[in-house]
Amino acid sequence: MTSIESGIEVRKEITVALDKMNLGLDRGLSKLGELLEATRPIAALIVGKPGKDKKSKEADEATHDFVDVPDNPTQIKALDMLFKLNSAYPSEKHEVTHSGDINLLLEQIDGTTTDLPSKRKGKKK
Repeated sequence: MTSIESGIEVRKEITVALDKMNLGLDRGLSKLGELLEATRPIAALIVGKPGKDKKSKEADEATHDFVDVPDNPTQIKALDMLFKLNSAYPSEKHEVTHSGDINLLLEQIDGTTTDLPSKRKGKKK
């Protein structure tokens, strides 16, 4: 068994285990959708004079309440994950310099190999 084949087998086993625990892709994407709308509670303390009528139901300085506001840090992390899953970010570029010949040996999933000799010489300094 090649390293590629064993990697594929391990990935299959992980996927089966995750599905058994209800941690599959559908659940993850559903949770990601929830996180895009995440909120957090904050305390709201009213500052001001009470209403003229003592029986008034208007809020005054003795009113304590909680309100939900957008949880921006959580939403930003969820957006970042969504963009990564959709490959929306540009690829990272890495500058590589090399001198000499380059020979590639590609291993196919079926175990066969292909030798690709270099047709281009590396840059000489």
